[in-house]
Amino acid sequence: MAGKSFAGKVRAAAQKLKEFTVGDIVDALSPKKYLRPDKVDWTLRDMLKRGEIDRIAPGVYRYAQPPDVPVATRACRAMHVKGSFTASDIVMLSDAERSYVNTLIRGLLAAGHLEHGGVTRAGSGKNINVFRIVHRDRFYLEHCR
Repeated sequence: MAGKSFAGKVRAAAQKLKEFTVGDIVDALSPKKYLRPDKVDWTLRDMLKRGEIDRIAPGVYRYAQPPDVPVATRACRAMHVKGSFTASDIVMLSDAERSYVNTLIRGLLAAGHLEHGGVTRAGSGKNINVFRIVHRDRFYLEHCR
């Protein structure tokens, strides 16, 4: 189920098109207004790393993942792909609600699967927490499969 996030919109367009290019997704998402193709390309690269899409030719992709993957699995896969991430990164990539991602991160921190990786300053002047996976292989085996 696609949500309101950018990745959710890209995911919905990819599911609808079945086989597509970056340009096809851009056209599907913004027929009357300008959308940066590089933003779509970044999202498709993350989806490719997570196994949601397959590359069938240079620049041509096919949607591969069934739509019934649990939100927790999608969020954990996004964490695994990023390695070092903010909660906003995971919200964008997994199409999960922010409160759910924050709860998931707190639970993984308490269990020792994640560690606090510092703080970064966003353009708005806020401090944003960065997290890292402690043991990537163990994390993948326990949360991403």
